[in-house]
Amino acid sequence: MKSIKLIGLLLALLLVNLCVAQRVIDSLKSELIVAQSVDDELSILLDIAHEFNENNTDSAFKYLDVVKSRLIETQNNYISANYYKVYGSFLNKEYKNDLAISSFKTSIDLYIDSIEDIARVNNLIGNCYNDLYEYDSALHYYHLSIDNIDSTRYPSLLAANYNNMANVYDALNESDKALDYYFRAHKLFNSLNQKENEAIALGNIGLINIDLTLYDNAIRYIKKAVDIYLNTNNNYQLCSNYNSLGIVYRRLLQFDTAIYYTNIANEIAKKSNFEYILAQSSHNIGVIYLEMENYVEAGKYFKQSLSICKKLGIKQGEIFNLISIGKTYSKQEKYGLAEDYLIQSLELCEQSEYNSHNQEIYEALMSNYRDWGKYREALYYFQRFVNMKDSLDNIMKAQELTEIQTKYESEQKELENQKLKDENKLQEFVIFRQRILVFIAALIAAIAISVLIMIMSIRKKRKERIALLQAKNKLISDSSLQLKESNITKDKLFSIIAHDLRSPFTSLLGFSYLLKEEAEAGNFENVVSYSLQLSSVATNTYELIDNLLNWTRSQQNSIKPNPNPLNLLVLVSKVVQSIQVKANEKKISIITSIDETIEVVADKNMLQVIFRNLLSNALKFTYNGGKITIKCEEKPDLFVISVADNGQGMESEIMDNLFVDTSGYSTIGTENEQGSGLGLMLVKDFVQRIDGTIWVESTPEKGSIFSFTIPKVVKN
Repeated sequence: MKSIKLIGLLLALLLVNLCVAQRVIDSLKSELIVAQSVDDELSILLDIAHEFNENNTDSAFKYLDVVKSRLIETQNNYISANYYKVYGSFLNKEYKNDLAISSFKTSIDLYIDSIEDIARVNNLIGNCYNDLYEYDSALHYYHLSIDNIDSTRYPSLLAANYNNMANVYDALNESDKALDYYFRAHKLFNSLNQKENEAIALGNIGLINIDLTLYDNAIRYIKKAVDIYLNTNNNYQLCSNYNSLGIVYRRLLQFDTAIYYTNIANEIAKKSNFEYILAQSSHNIGVIYLEMENYVEAGKYFKQSLSICKKLGIKQGEIFNLISIGKTYSKQEKYGLAEDYLIQSLELCEQSEYNSHNQEIYEALMSNYRDWGKYREALYYFQRFVNMKDSLDNIMKAQELTEIQTKYESEQKELENQKLKDENKLQEFVIFRQRILVFIAALIAAIAISVLIMIMSIRKKRKERIALLQAKNKLISDSSLQLKESNITKDKLFSIIAHDLRSPFTSLLGFSYLLKEEAEAGNFENVVSYSLQLSSVATNTYELIDNLLNWTRSQQNSIKPNPNPLNLLVLVSKVVQSIQVKANEKKISIITSIDETIEVVADKNMLQVIFRNLLSNALKFTYNGGKITIKCEEKPDLFVISVADNGQGMESEIMDNLFVDTSGYSTIGTENEQGSGLGLMLVKDFVQRIDGTIWVESTPEKGSIFSFTIPKVVKN
């Protein structure tokens, strides 16, 4: 998906029809003949080089070389700056991004006070870093470009920066930020009536919606882009968007429609000689036929795409097609040919920087050898697949641990600062009290009626002792109450550990032993089945421990809400993605009916825990083939969110006590799923912490609806 996205909007804006470009060049050459000064000649030569840069790089370089040799004839820094900018664009087109960045920075030094030109060059530098996958540097220069321009005077440049920043966030898998910046770019382009640029933003918004599996939205936005390109005759972008429509309909399993749109892209690419797009569309058609089990057609299109990628030197495209051809031959039981292509793809990965594809190749080789009956080779690549997967998991866990450690150190620092403040206040109080005592002593020495002063002093000290004693008694009482609550929490914790954790760990040990026995016996028929069951038990155990830790922290009041504005649809979509595998196992469809513009103000982590537990609970009690619906109703002062299923439902006695019983209520799911009762306890606690309320409506054998509210105004 990422490979079909536009990397630099400013470069894309320079793509023009060849005949139009030639007319512009002819006009510039006519102006060159009548130029009155050296500065005019050099400016026109640079304009010609700029026009040639998109269609004829050899001619562009010749004109740039002429300008370079004549720069000594002018003292005009602006012309020199323009030369280095155009030369940088030429180097960027030739994929020499390091040299391009150096040339662009030289042009910035020469522009001096030309704020608009500096902003444009910073945008171009950001594009170069984007091409080099150095995303932090790319964002830095896009921000520099934005900081240097007046949004009211240069809205088009601002929109270009927004679009490019969205591309970076999309590459970083930060879909919410990418979508936000694409919408900003689209709004500006629409207000400027820049149709082609508006279409670029619409197409990118469609691609983000594909990533989020919001296919109806994706189709709507991409078709809007297609309508614009049909009216502007931009065949290059038209091909890209038809390709995108083919991908969406393939995801929806509407294969005839997918082939229809992808074939349109393929035909336009052939006529227009867009070889890169032709390679993409051929590969996409192959994928569709592969999923349709039409292996002959699939192999034909994969090989067409492979041939083009080899011609253009697109290594990643070669790898994609080699893997796909290998999988196609494996499906046809041509295991030897499949082995040849998959090994070629693996060797190409090891020779290049695309090692991220190794895991997919290991899995394909393992499946091919297993079906071929070569179990030793299958086991070898299965082990490599598992090792690589474990390595990636460890990297992710290390990142999570680093974040946790940072948060912990931050909290400890805040506690230390608060302790120092308390000690300073106590010291100030001690000093203040000492001054009072000194004053009293001096007053006693000065006043003749010493006896009366002594009586008053005794009474005062007696009151202080009584107040101190009362304070100590209150402290002891509070400590006793906290100790009692701590013991209750500890007893609940030990009860859950003793009962609910023992069973899954027993299952883990059992399946691990079975896998060991099957492997030692050389019997691999049940390995996949046992592995899937082992994975399922491990996932359920992880969710139980996660709920257990959250509940324990909640009982100790160590979780404090941190409300922030959130796009509800984006948050819910991520939670749905995380449980989609479980839903697929029971063939349960999850329907999200939430307006994409709704924003709530709440703690992101708490809201994710609430949705994850409500959806897991719904999956547990919904029969195979059922459905779960997520809705949000906006009211004047709050949002009402509901998670509804058509599962087994519950009796009124259970429903009335569901959120009253603090010990947690658990029952068996439709497929004998076990539970600890912690999930709904945690949901209730977190809903209350975000100042909401929760309730349930249910009818036996008709399903349940769990609803909760989120207030629009966050209390201090």
